Amino acid sequence: MESVFYIKLGVGVAFIVILTLLNIIKSRKMTVAIAILIQSLTIFTVLLNTWLSIGVVIGFVALLYIRYQRRFVEEEVSYLDYNDKVLSVSGAINKLEKRKDKEVVIGEILPTNYKELKLNNKKIGLNDDTLSGHTLVTGASGSGKSYLIKSIMNQRVKDGYSVAFFDYKGEKDIVDHLRSIANALNVEFYEFSIDTCDFCYDPLINLNETGKVEALMNTRRWDVSGADEHYRTSTQLAIQNAIRKYDKWRKQTGDHRNYLEGLSDFLMNYKAEPNERDGLYTLQKQLEILMTSRAKHLFAQDKKQFSFNTTKQFVVCFSFVSANKQLATSLSSMIFQDLMDRGTRQRYSPKLLLAVDEFGTIENSTIIKDLLEKGRSGGIQIVFSLLDINQIAMSSGEYFVQSILGTINNFVIFAGATQKTAEMLAGVQKFDKSFDIMSLKKPQNGKSPTALFISKFQLLSKNRNQEVFRIIPYSFNININNKEEEQEDNNVVDLTKVSTPLPVETNKIVDKVEQQEEKVEKLSVNNIDQFLN
Repeated sequence: MESVFYIKLGVGVAFIVILTLLNIIKSRKMTVAIAILIQSLTIFTVLLNTWLSIGVVIGFVALLYIRYQRRFVEEEVSYLDYNDKVLSVSGAINKLEKRKDKEVVIGEILPTNYKELKLNNKKIGLNDDTLSGHTLVTGASGSGKSYLIKSIMNQRVKDGYSVAFFDYKGEKDIVDHLRSIANALNVEFYEFSIDTCDFCYDPLINLNETGKVEALMNTRRWDVSGADEHYRTSTQLAIQNAIRKYDKWRKQTGDHRNYLEGLSDFLMNYKAEPNERDGLYTLQKQLEILMTSRAKHLFAQDKKQFSFNTTKQFVVCFSFVSANKQLATSLSSMIFQDLMDRGTRQRYSPKLLLAVDEFGTIENSTIIKDLLEKGRSGGIQIVFSLLDINQIAMSSGEYFVQSILGTINNFVIFAGATQKTAEMLAGVQKFDKSFDIMSLKKPQNGKSPTALFISKFQLLSKNRNQEVFRIIPYSFNININNKEEEQEDNNVVDLTKVSTPLPVETNKIVDKVEQQEEKVEKLSVNNIDQFLN
C-alpha cells in the first residue's frame, strides 16, 4: 500500500510540475485565461492525494507571479509574443465559426497587439460587393499566392459561381485540381494548357467592330507615355479598315470559320494602303504566331464549343508557359476583351470570378486596366497575383502602378517584398505597416504562411473606413467522393501527341485541317483580290 501511495504522489507531482513549466515557458504565447484553464487541470491531482493541493497552490502562485512580472514590472508594451499564434479564449470561440454561405474567406486573423486578441482566429469573409472591388495578391515565389487563389476558386465553384482561371506559370496541378472539382460538382469544365485543348473558342466573333479593333491593338505593348501615339493611331485606323472589309467579305461569302483563322487568311491577300502596311504587317505576324502555335487547336471546330455568353455555370482554364509571353499576351488580350464585352452587354449573374496567377509574366500589363475599371459594373470579380508590383512598373511606369493601386480595394500581401515595395504597398492605407510586411513568413516545416490583408471596405468594424490585419491564409477544400474514371474522349486534343509525327491516315487532326481547307476553297468568292477590287 505504501508503494501505491508514493506512485500516486509521484505521478501527481510530475503532472503539476509539467503543466506549471509549460505555462511558464509558453507564457508569452497564451493569454492569462488560457494559462489558468491549463493550470486548473492540476486540481484533479488532489483526487490522488490531498497533499498534492500544496503543489496545486504553488503552481498557481508561480504562474501568477510570472504573469505579474512580465506584464507590470518589465518595461514591455505587452507580455504576449505576437510573432506567432497566440492561445486565447476568443481564439478558440472564433475557430468554431463556420464559413458563411456565398462568402469568400480570405484568412483567419493573427493578432499583432492586445486590442486584436478578441479577433484572434476570426475568419475574414468577403461578400459579393467586397469581392467585386477586386483583389491583388502579391508576394515572392513560394510564399502562398497560388495556395490562396486555389482556395478562393474552390469556394466560388462550391457556391455556384463560374470561374475563369488564367495561369501564366504553366502549372498543371491547379488545373487538374479544378477539373476534379468541376467533375465532382457536375460543372462544365474547359481546359487549354500545355498538353490539352478540349474545347473550341472564338474570342472575336461576339465583339463589335470597336471591340475587335481594341482586342487586336492590345496584342502588343504600347508606350504608356504616348511616345508612339502617331504610330498607334495609324495602326488603329489600318486595323479598323481591314476589319470592316473582312466583315463585309465574311458576310457575302458565308465564311463560318473561326474569326481569327479567317482574318489571318484574309490579311495574307489583303492589299493595304502604303500608310497601313507597317501596322498591318505587325498584326499579320502576330496572327501567324497564333495560327502556327498550339492555340490553333483552340480555333478549330471539331470539339465542344465554349462561349462566355452561356448562362450555365462553368470553369474555364487557360494555362500558358512563361517562355511564350507573346502567345500569352496576344490570346489573353482577346479573351479579356471578350469576357468584358459580355459583361457590358449582359451582366454576369451570378457573378464571374476571374482569377489570374502570375499576371506580371505577360508583356502588356495594361490589358488588365480596363477590366479593373469596368469589371465591377459587368459582374466580374477579379483576383490576380504578382511576384512584385514593380513588374507592372517596369513595363508601364510608376504612375500606372499608382493608378492600379488606387483602383483595387482589397490586398493580400505575402512575404518577399523589399523595403521600398513594402512602403509602396503600405501606402494604400493610412497606417504604417511596412515593418509588418517585412516581417511576414513563408510556409516552412509544415507551418502555414502569414500575410497582410488590407481592405478599403468596412468588414469587421463600422468605426473604421479601412481594415488591416495579419492573417493565416484560409484553406478550403472540397471532398471528392467519386474518383474520376479515365475515359477516351475523341474531342480532346492531346497536344503532346499532336507534336509527334504520325502517319497521315491515322492523324485525325491533319485530316480535319485538310477538310477545313477544302471548305474554304469552295467559298463563293474564290479570290479575295477580286472581292477587294
